[in-house]
Amino acid sequence: NGRAIGGGFALAMLTDWRGCSQDAVFDLAFCGHGISPGMATTLTLPATVGWSTSCDIYLHAGAMSGIEAERRGIAQKTYLDKDELHRGVMQLAEGIARVP
Repeated sequence: NGRAIGGGFALAMLTDWRGCSQDAVFDLAFCGHGISPGMATTLTLPATVGWSTSCDIYLHAGAMSGIEAERRGIAQKTYLDKDELHRGVMQLAEGIARVP
């Protein structure tokens, strides 16, 4: 929920699963400032979404919504709002906790 810009985007890419609200914002701000993407995003983003999609994100830098992030493979699940996000993530965590 909220914004994952630059370092926040990079940190999110290091996780195993990403969920977000529809109005979340993802942006690799490095690119819009003419800076090479940092914080290992040149490794983690292509490994997650593929080379073509990551190049498109790098070269056409700009903010994307949670819906767009899910469409591009950055988020696995998009929720309507932060309350639904919280409920969904808690359900996922409880399910994982039950696994022996």
